Amino acid sequence: MVEKRLYDGDEESSQKTTYWLNRRKARKTSKTKVQVLFKGDPEGKPLADPFLPFLQLLGGKEPLDNVQMRWNLYNEYWAKQQSTIDTILVNSGVQLLEDMKRFVESPLTHKAARLSTAIILPGSNISNHTRLFDQIEARILLNPASKVLRLSSQQCPNIRKALASLVRSFQDLVDEVSQGESDDDEEEGEDEFYETPAASSGKKLRYDLDTLTEWSDGYFATEGQTLSDTSLRMAVFIQDAEAFEVSVLSQLIQLFSLQTAKIPLKLVLCVSSSLEIFQERFPRTTLRLLDATKFDGENSEFIYTQICDQVLLNRGSHSVTLGPKFVLSVLDKQVKSSKSIDSIVRSLKYCYMTFFYSQPLSVLIGGQNRGNTELTQAHISALRKLPSFQRHIEGLLKGAGSGKLKKEKIMVLLEDDEAVLKLLPAAYDDFSRVMNSVLDRLDLVRLLQNNADVTVTPKVELYYFALDNRLFNSQFSAEVIGAFRKTPHTAVLRFLTQLRKLGETLSTIAELAALVTTALGDDIDQLASGNEDCVSAAGLTLKGKAVFRRIIDPLCQHVETFINQKVYDSEKSFTLSDILFHELFVIDRDELLASAFSPCVRPTVEDSLVDSRKYLLCLGGTPEESDPYFGIAILIDPIISELFRLYREANTVINIHDFFIAFQELIPKDKLMPLLVEVMETKEAERVFSKTELDSMYRFLMDYDDNAELDLKWEKITLSWFLQGISELSMLGFLKDGNKRSESLEKLIWKGL
Repeated sequence: MVEKRLYDGDEESSQKTTYWLNRRKARKTSKTKVQVLFKGDPEGKPLADPFLPFLQLLGGKEPLDNVQMRWNLYNEYWAKQQSTIDTILVNSGVQLLEDMKRFVESPLTHKAARLSTAIILPGSNISNHTRLFDQIEARILLNPASKVLRLSSQQCPNIRKALASLVRSFQDLVDEVSQGESDDDEEEGEDEFYETPAASSGKKLRYDLDTLTEWSDGYFATEGQTLSDTSLRMAVFIQDAEAFEVSVLSQLIQLFSLQTAKIPLKLVLCVSSSLEIFQERFPRTTLRLLDATKFDGENSEFIYTQICDQVLLNRGSHSVTLGPKFVLSVLDKQVKSSKSIDSIVRSLKYCYMTFFYSQPLSVLIGGQNRGNTELTQAHISALRKLPSFQRHIEGLLKGAGSGKLKKEKIMVLLEDDEAVLKLLPAAYDDFSRVMNSVLDRLDLVRLLQNNADVTVTPKVELYYFALDNRLFNSQFSAEVIGAFRKTPHTAVLRFLTQLRKLGETLSTIAELAALVTTALGDDIDQLASGNEDCVSAAGLTLKGKAVFRRIIDPLCQHVETFINQKVYDSEKSFTLSDILFHELFVIDRDELLASAFSPCVRPTVEDSLVDSRKYLLCLGGTPEESDPYFGIAILIDPIISELFRLYREANTVINIHDFFIAFQELIPKDKLMPLLVEVMETKEAERVFSKTELDSMYRFLMDYDDNAELDLKWEKITLSWFLQGISELSMLGFLKDGNKRSESLEKLIWKGL
């Protein structure tokens, strides 16, 4: 209640009007028990089975066998794709891997103390480097006598730590091998570990390279070998050479060169930047110590193309097809950044997972019921709610036929569940036929581009154009065919040869090749037989030119007709949405992909800080029935969330004292203090803190004589939480120190929150 009064102060201010806020006395309300802090996905119910991570969909009414089937289908389909990707990755770098293995195993030539060095150029896309390095290391280690020691710039801020990391890696490697061999030979009592005097005495410095030298001497003595004829190799693998301090890497190279007469050492430098720029950073005296061989490891473009062609555009099975939105997101990602192989693989796996995770109808993949799955009324209802089914019903309404027959046919589909299920096999056959037809035409367009004077478009881009209705009956296809009309006769003959070869595996292309041969076979033979040695149109005879003119126009007409013939029911346009039940076979959730791999930062941060329970997933129970940790989670959110909610309501400049008082008022002291004491008595606290620390904290919380002392301790606790939360907000970039005179904070970004 607001009451208007006159100010009763001094005479000068006696005429000022003042408004007083009379606070009503707080009334006690009945306590309500909080049953669930975060309800989770209303469409799904978590299962108790730890080996079945999928939810029970359809509001928890989905049969358990169906949940298991979705999980099995996901593993089955992704295993096929993963196998294809692994094969591509292995085959793509076979030559490089073999070259590196041969380099490491090559004879040791220590001419003038020069260090045998391999310089790998893996490309600028660092996201692919770890995979490449792992492959190289695995290939080198196929030889039991080879050992790989990896160093990175993070481990080597100075020469001492670099050597310590190297020696530690070597000792870990030798200990691992020794343990394995000891286990194998335990019955015979043999131990193949060549223990050095340094290891036995424990007096050698942890960054002393003599550890490697003495181990090598022990190996040579046991195997009866010398440095010149040994098969032992130690490959020091420097992963990011351009990120090293020049002084550190130079000293490492100098030390390694001094050890070439004692250790069978090979150095591998991975340089992501320009080799010219890299070598300009080092003194000539250091470079002269290297006997370097260059290896080119940049093949991400080739791998990317292979993955797109063999995984995204896999002709073997169209049970799951990637839709235009997903393909566009992949293309955009590759245009905006380097072609990251790991990124595209993660995106693919995520799309497969979300499809089977959130789609209860995925048990119908392939157009038929799989295994022991049970279709409930909810499944049939979901089929009828699909947009493609609704468009199918609308098409029946608009189609030809008497009104009574149409009505009966439509009512059967709306009321008879078996009639709906009978549509599935035919819908899948239509979908498979359409996708094969689209891919056949893509191959033909690529064939035309390869034999015409035009830029060859990647197949995945052509695929997107086709699904986006920008390829067939389009300006793009007209330009490609127009360029092919101007191609010389040699390219036309090459095209016809390639067309017949492609027809050996694709039936529709074989039909086109047979049609062309029937219509133009004699002219083609005449052109080919009389002009074997002619390499340009200018060299053709008059008869040859006439024959070529008779061939080119009809040939282009046949090709154009084949490309632009209708794909599905529509004469002029085609989209996947034209196909009945296409939602069962197409993965096209680009919004999920964007939210997972390139989320909008601002709304994500806002939502997570405002409602942290979306991420913490505190489910079920009440404070009285659960442990103290759960009770604290019910009473307060994480400190940064509590402060962020106050932060949103504050002005651009925030007084620190006011901010702290407001935060302190939010925390329920009377309920929280007993829970903090209980936390000190839990087993979790005993694992985290020592007994002395627990006793100190316990006394701090319990030892007080009056309320004033308790209030002082409570203020210390809340102040520590407040300072922690402020520092976290500052680290996230929300706050900065304001004017020193006013003891305030200032919002850094997003001032409109």
